[in-house]
Amino acid sequence: MRYMLDTCAFIDAVTEPDNLGTDVCALMEDYENEFCISIETIREVILKYKNKKVWTKVWPNAEAIVESIYNEMPFIVLDIKKEHLMTYAGLLTNEMEGHKDPSD
Repeated sequence: MRYMLDTCAFIDAVTEPDNLGTDVCALMEDYENEFCISIETIREVILKYKNKKVWTKVWPNAEAIVESIYNEMPFIVLDIKKEHLMTYAGLLTNEMEGHKDPSD
């Protein structure tokens, strides 16, 4: 089966796997499964790293995040295409709750 990890699940899987639930760990240990992340996830991780919201010995700098994901990790990176951006352009933000990022 193929699974798409969101940014938080990806960060936990890489930096703090003990934070993942036992069901998620079981899925990740099954070599029949594939795990995907999006380009947006990589962008968000870089931003979190630069804003010091993610600290880890896994990555010494932001460039290492990109190199590590593409060259060392078993995740499939999915590109963002025009149709994805068109959907994103039509999403509403949740300003009533003070949350203005439709990516979430």
